[in-house]
Amino acid sequence: IHEAAEAGDQAARRIWNQVGHALGLGLVNLVDIVAPSRVVIGGGIAQAGEYLLGPAREIVKERAFPPDLRNVEIVQAALGDLSGVYGAAALVFYDLNINT
Repeated sequence: IHEAAEAGDQAARRIWNQVGHALGLGLVNLVDIVAPSRVVIGGGIAQAGEYLLGPAREIVKERAFPPDLRNVEIVQAALGDLSGVYGAAALVFYDLNINT
């Protein structure tokens, strides 16, 4: 779907808009409860970049409460789709007290 959106397929772009909207609604709940300064989205789906994150940011900017939470930074993970693997490995090392 990402490749189709890149190629200009309007249906694919609408799909990403809907997915980004749904992600944004979930993030609004997270932001309202936890109030993070940054949200990092990783995994394979994050490779869609702005097709996914753009609509999500718009929803958070519209709906987060209180309004000062609306400026939370929502970014793509620098590790790409391997971020989950690195995170899982870090938890294992932490639990085993290796390189804490």
